[in-house]
Formats: sequence, C-alpha cells, structure tokens
Amino acid sequence: MDVTADIYPYVRNGIGLGSFLHPRHYAAGEASFLDRLGDAELRSRLREEVEGTGNWENWYRHVGSDWGNVLIVGAPDGVADEVVGRSLADAAQAAGVDPWSLFFDLVQGGGVSVTPRSMNEEQKWEALAAPFVMIDTDASPINPASTRSAHPRAFGAFPRVIAKYVREDGVITLEEAVRRMTSLAANRLGLIDRGRIAPGMAADLVVFDPDRLADRATFERPLEYAQGVDFLVVNGSLVIDDGRMTPNQPGRLLRRQNAPIAHPSS
Repeated sequence: MDVTADIYPYVRNGIGLGSFLHPRHYAAGEASFLDRLGDAELRSRLREEVEGTGNWENWYRHVGSDWGNVLIVGAPDGVADEVVGRSLADAAQAAGVDPWSLFFDLVQGGGVSVTPRSMNEEQKWEALAAPFVMIDTDASPINPASTRSAHPRAFGAFPRVIAKYVREDGVITLEEAVRRMTSLAANRLGLIDRGRIAPGMAADLVVFDPDRLADRATFERPLEYAQGVDFLVVNGSLVIDDGRMTPNQPGRLLRRQNAPIAHPSS
C-alpha cells in the first residue's frame, strides 16, 4: 500500500467548537439543530453523551475532559472580546457561569473557533523520526489585514520546525527538515519542477539564517510573520528582498504534473 503522512509542529489542532458534539446531531442541518440547543433537557443529554465513552471522535476526551485545554481563538461579532484568547474554563470563570453553559451558548451562537490541546511533543518527535512524514501548515492562506484570528500554524509552521525541532529539541537535522518541507512534499504531490535547486527547476528559493529563523506567531498573537528570512524568490521573482517585503505577487496555482501512482492489482 502507498501510505503517506504529514504533520504540523503544534500540539493544538484547530476546529469549530461545535465539533465537540456528535456529528449525527447535524444530520438535519446545522440551523435546525442549533435552534433547539437552548433546551435544557437537550443540553443535559448532550453533556452526558460527550462525557461518556461512546465510539466516536470525541474531542472532549481528546483534551483530557478538561475545558482548560480548549483555547478560544475566534468568535463572531457580538461575542464578548473577553472570551477570545482564553480557555473555555477561564472564560466561564471570568463570566461567572458554568463552563458547560458557556459551551452550549457559544455553540448555539455559531462561528466560534477553538484550538484544543489534543497532542503532545512526544508524538511530534516520534512522527519526525519517520523519514516518509512530510511537514505541512494545515492552514488556508490567511490575509492578516482582513482576519481577526487564525491558528499560528498559518504563519509559523515551517520556521517553527527549524527553530524548535532542529535547533532546540535536536530531533531532526536541518537538512532533513528542509527535505521534508520541499522535495518530499513536491514529489508526493507530483510537482516535478519544484522542491529542489537544479537546472530546469522553478526558481523557488529561500535564503535564511538557520540560527535566527524563528516563528513569532503565537495562539495569543497568531498573525505574526516569522523572522530570519533574508530573501524569498517565488517563480524567479523576489518576494522578500533583504528582509523586506516587496509588492511582487508571482505565486500561482500548482497542479499535479505526472500520472497517479500505480498500485499493484490484488
């Protein structure tokens, strides 16, 4: 079997708060379900289900059944600013309400994003020890001028690998980290003219100081660019020139260029 894997360098994932409830409740549509979520009896049944041990992807159990491990990072207008940037437990304490009551209120209002602490560093080290594991951001492109919040992986994933897992933890070499972020991923995606420095390849180049490269995006301040990149060339055009952004926007959509991998017939 052709098996692949990729990870991002954070122990928190990013999901909507409504994902803490069983997906079957949304079968008739999200609006229909949320309209009924103010019912006290329904909330009681849902809490019992979430606190139980049923066989489903239960994020509450993934975070150790602790609302303190669920950081609120995004909410629509109308939600108190004191909620964003706090754990659900801390936000409930500040508001003087029960965490479960706040949870259901926020889910019913819709549009609340959270970053649950659902992983640990030992998992990251083990994954990075496998030579076939690629490194990703797991984030869509983010414009800091028009976005209130995001997961810091959108701005810091690749620099963080080098700053933390190469330089600080020493669980992967610099050369191997670069391979996981460039040629390994390009080969897997069928981008045959990317991921390496060689004649005939697209001129995608990053010039950085390995001792200074670091992520600056945090869960409290996620919209921060990394430091330590001196020059960035995309499709032959300078995007970062001596540490300064240029107005150039040479990026383009990339599509797979070779045939899918053939699997042997059974």
